[in-house]
Amino acid sequence: MMPLFPRQKTLCTSVPVKMNIRRAPVQRPTTLETWDTDADRRIGPLQVIPVDSGDVDIRDAMSAAIASQGVEVGTNRELRVHITSTTLPPINLVDLPGTVEYPPDLRERTHGLVDRYIRENSDRSMFLAVIKADSNPCSSGAIQHIMKHGVADRTIGVFTFCDKLDLETEEDRQMLAGWLHNAPGARDNVPLEPYGYVATMSKELRQRHAEESNHARLLRQAQGEARWFRENGFQEDIEAGVVTTQALIARISRMYNEHVHRTFIPDTVDALCERYTVDSIRMDALGLPASPGNLSSGTDLRLPAFDLTRKLLRRCFTEITGEYTSQTLVGLKEALDRALPPNMTVPIRDVAKQLKQMRRTAIEACSTAAAGLHSKRMEMCAIALANNSPPFRLQRFPAFVARLVRFCDTTAPNIPATVLPAAVSFLYTALGDKTSSFITLSHNLGDSPPTVTLRVSSHRAVGVVLDIFATGFSICSTADIDTRLKALVGEVFGDHSQEREACHAERARLTTEVTTIAKATRRLLPNFVPSTQWTARYDQALQAGDAVKCKYFMKKTIDKLPQRAFRLATTEATKNPVRRRKQTKVRSSTLTRLSKTFNRLTCC
Repeated sequence: MMPLFPRQKTLCTSVPVKMNIRRAPVQRPTTLETWDTDADRRIGPLQVIPVDSGDVDIRDAMSAAIASQGVEVGTNRELRVHITSTTLPPINLVDLPGTVEYPPDLRERTHGLVDRYIRENSDRSMFLAVIKADSNPCSSGAIQHIMKHGVADRTIGVFTFCDKLDLETEEDRQMLAGWLHNAPGARDNVPLEPYGYVATMSKELRQRHAEESNHARLLRQAQGEARWFRENGFQEDIEAGVVTTQALIARISRMYNEHVHRTFIPDTVDALCERYTVDSIRMDALGLPASPGNLSSGTDLRLPAFDLTRKLLRRCFTEITGEYTSQTLVGLKEALDRALPPNMTVPIRDVAKQLKQMRRTAIEACSTAAAGLHSKRMEMCAIALANNSPPFRLQRFPAFVARLVRFCDTTAPNIPATVLPAAVSFLYTALGDKTSSFITLSHNLGDSPPTVTLRVSSHRAVGVVLDIFATGFSICSTADIDTRLKALVGEVFGDHSQEREACHAERARLTTEVTTIAKATRRLLPNFVPSTQWTARYDQALQAGDAVKCKYFMKKTIDKLPQRAFRLATTEATKNPVRRRKQTKVRSSTLTRLSKTFNRLTCC
């Protein structure tokens, strides 16, 4: 143990001191830092405080903090002491400057500081209202703030400097006794329910033994305090637990334990439930079923992967076919109609040249149609395979998507390579010779120069080309596509060659987190549910790694929560019905929701 709070006859605390105590397997050095509460940042370096002179370092840091601002009390500075312990409970202790009534500016600063700290932390704090024993609760600034913010049910009144009382007179003794026993009719009393008041006498020892440790000195000081109270007639009060620092520690421990069991643990479990639910939703959003890669069996993945891709590809292939009939063939017909006009008059010597030009334009139209369909079909397949809808989330398997693209290239409806040569061959036959049955020539020798009217059976020629394209269009049967797709899915999601999903790292992080939440919640549950056959069976299933039994026994355990919560809430309402009436309803409903949430908790 170490002295941390400065002691002096005047205002000894001029800057709030916050001690952050945390549990750790190994005790580490105590550190001190000055914090700017407005900017929420540290000022200056982090200091390591020596064990024997912690109060000196804090006093120096406090003096430096107020000197830099030119004030007596710093309202936007905070000294933070970080302590790790293997035995102390996790808690934050805040020592605030005492309230001052004069001068007015100092009164405003001290009262404003106390008011702000209570207001910002009232929902999760316990309070010690320190009062000099030669004063009274009614005139205490601390008590005024406690009553103003309605936190009397989480406050312990502490009378200090009891050695300054005139115990020779019966008046002082009776007044102190009335305050300590929280008597409503006591003069100048402000009852604090349920924790009341404690009196202390922490006069510092003047004589220190050589090489005496702080712990030993504090124990000796505590013995001297108890001896002083006994010698001054407070033996019954010692036995009643209303005097000595040891009684104060016991009362703080009681309040801390009740706060932990009635507020902190329920709120923590509730927060864990909400976090578990959020993480579970996030895990499901990554894609289901999960695939960390190299699973012992890929059955769970193969079936949903096959169902999803078959659905996507069937829709895509149907759209490709519709695109071919409604766009490609219609566009080809229009291009051929433009390339093969039914009547054309040209000079007699340009007939062969004109036939060649018509043939070239028609062939280009056929080539464009074939190339356009191939490009369009792959574009449509890419759009279909970009689907990432839940629950499967196809895009978490990029290698699988790449294989599906290649699969579509060979399986999607298409114009085979033989169709275009067949159309080109026909056009050479139909438009390659003047003697073709598709061409009729009428000579106009009276023209100057002589001309020829070229008549092409364009309707017949276009019909033949469209027939070649229509009959040559290749569509795989549904059974053939399903067979090939099953083989592909089996290769990608095989038992020993399964692809790891792209979101593996995030899923692993969430899995670790939900596992930690499940274990943490299991450790907190005994605070609500007495050990039963279900908790014992849950522990056995947890050790055996049986997830199904874990879930079942956890449900049985959680089912006890609402009843247990109701008993806790009823106890609180009996102690303080005015304060607890609303919390009884809230706590019961919260833990009922907790029960419903954890009904789906699984052992990860």
